[in-house]
Amino acid sequence: MLTSKLHRDTVIQRGGGDGAEDEPSSSLGKPKTIHPPIESHWHFPVPQERKKPSSSMSNLGFKKFRESFKKLGGSSSKSMKMVLAGVRDPKDQKIVESFRELLFLEGQLPPQHQDYHTLLRFLRLRDFDLAKAKEAFLTYLKWREDYKVDAILKEFKFEEYESVKKCYPHGFHGVDQYGYGRPVYIERIGMVDLNKLLQVTTLERFTRYHVSEQEKTLNVRYPTCSIAAKKHVASTTSILDVHGVGLANFSKPARYLFLEIQKIDSNYYPETLNRLFIVNAGNGFKMLWKAVKAFLDARTLAKIQVLGYNYQSDLLEVIDQGNLPTFLGGSCTCSDYGGCLLSDKGPWNNPEITNVLQAISAGNEVNGNEEYSNDASEEAAVQNRKIQALEAALRDAKKKIEALEAALEDTKNVLKELVQHVEDLRSTSWEVHPISTKAPMSTGELLSIEPLELKFPFELKKQISCSLQLSNKTDSYVAFKVKTTNPKKYCVRPNTGIVLPRSTCDVIVTMQAQKEAPPDMQCKDKFLLQSVKTNDGATPKDITPEAFNKEAGHVVEECKLRVVYVAPPQPPSPVPEGSEEGSSPRATVTENGNLGAEFSNATKGLSEQLETPERSVEARALIAKLAEEKLNALQTNNRLRQELELLRNQGGKSSGGVSIIVVIVIGLLGLLLGYLMKKS
Repeated sequence: MLTSKLHRDTVIQRGGGDGAEDEPSSSLGKPKTIHPPIESHWHFPVPQERKKPSSSMSNLGFKKFRESFKKLGGSSSKSMKMVLAGVRDPKDQKIVESFRELLFLEGQLPPQHQDYHTLLRFLRLRDFDLAKAKEAFLTYLKWREDYKVDAILKEFKFEEYESVKKCYPHGFHGVDQYGYGRPVYIERIGMVDLNKLLQVTTLERFTRYHVSEQEKTLNVRYPTCSIAAKKHVASTTSILDVHGVGLANFSKPARYLFLEIQKIDSNYYPETLNRLFIVNAGNGFKMLWKAVKAFLDARTLAKIQVLGYNYQSDLLEVIDQGNLPTFLGGSCTCSDYGGCLLSDKGPWNNPEITNVLQAISAGNEVNGNEEYSNDASEEAAVQNRKIQALEAALRDAKKKIEALEAALEDTKNVLKELVQHVEDLRSTSWEVHPISTKAPMSTGELLSIEPLELKFPFELKKQISCSLQLSNKTDSYVAFKVKTTNPKKYCVRPNTGIVLPRSTCDVIVTMQAQKEAPPDMQCKDKFLLQSVKTNDGATPKDITPEAFNKEAGHVVEECKLRVVYVAPPQPPSPVPEGSEEGSSPRATVTENGNLGAEFSNATKGLSEQLETPERSVEARALIAKLAEEKLNALQTNNRLRQELELLRNQGGKSSGGVSIIVVIVIGLLGLLLGYLMKKS
């Protein structure tokens, strides 16, 4: 379990001991910033004389705690709330508030995970980069949901606890000393018997047990240590006994367990390691350590102190002798519990302290083990600020709405001018190439081709077809082939074929849908129809490109065809009354609904009349653009209405409601946003 801590968390201070063993080496990748300890801003008074109590769990210690707690006034005391919450760095607090507001505004801040120190741990994990911290925090929430962490706390029972402890010695044992009071965690990995471990449990169950212990540390051990020490505690002092560790300890199951626990601790429980002492490190381990530490960054290395066999004095500087087991040079045996690593000794097992913690939690005076402020008030304040910002934006939009009204009025005037222009062109433009006009016919020696002009009734975004009729005037089989200067634009069926003697053949030419109209409605595309006599009884499969090769001595007859755009047949329709000069040209801010209806009717009436080759295409494009703008504006309008209504329902008490004028202005803002987005 503890071995995974080698790869996580932020440095607190440099360890002593073996000197050069603690110097950070160059790490892979960019070194991370070395942050101070997470509790560093609580300045606890240092006593003039250091007195070593025999045990932090002694009766005398409990008596002093009871007396001190009575002076604080019980769990309702503001001082006790201060002890549990901790004193905060103003700079850290500012960025935590920004992080909390970012998550809240995006709806990604569950109430049970919004306490100050949880957010601070993920910020420190990503060097206070808000975007990266947000990604790490959301990954943590998703993992809790997928792994069902809350269900583990309520339902998971680790019945094989004592059997696991015998083949994997580990556990919490007391706290460190001299005003710190952090829980002490110990592992003896040289004594791990992995084969026996896998006989009494599975890797999956052991991993779940590890998660449950991490949750207990965050929610019980740290708060109870904070109450006992009268200061905020949020990290662990750890000891790793590597006596007897060799290559046999790194089997495939061991590597899997190590990597799985390391991933959980690094990603989901960051910033909880204070210091790590590696003791009983022989020459073999030190050589291995020199290779391993090259892969660790400075933040991790600065927390680790590698000690040899004479480590007792280093440990006693940090941990009281009564909290150290005898196998680490201390005086504690925990004989009543069958050994120190089975006792789980610490303030979290003291009934008086746990009762205080339960009373505080039941009274809703604090939230979790780190954040104990009025979150509801903070949420209401953030919500209120969001509403105020929205209302300010709406006020600023009023001036822009007037400009939008003027633009809409100008557009209506342009549309009316186009309507008039359509009427003027009806008697002239469509007479240039009327569809009913008899087209000229080619009279070649082999084929007669009718017509010689391919006339397409041009319409945007519509596929249009016309036909050619080929008549064989001879008593021979005639092969033909149709070519075009723009093969991607036209589809010819059939483009090659046989015309039987004294018979006809129809060729269909289809123009693909066009997105834009050509200038002046003129088309420069050309078609070439080639014909040549062929063998009697020939079929289209017998036609080859060589048959139309003049250089081979074949007599090839050619006919050139041009493309002409004509107007589609459409009966005239009267100009709608809504577009006459007598109608009101301007709408006010309070006429939002009528303005949209009037604009829709005007564009609909105009679209039924625009038929000129040149101006109609431009007008249709303008109508389509304006219609799309109107649709976007209505969608934005509806979205803003829903958002504001939701904010009004959630923040009614703090914001006092939103007036109907604001709702109306939101609608007009929707029209403005749609117009400006399309205009840009």
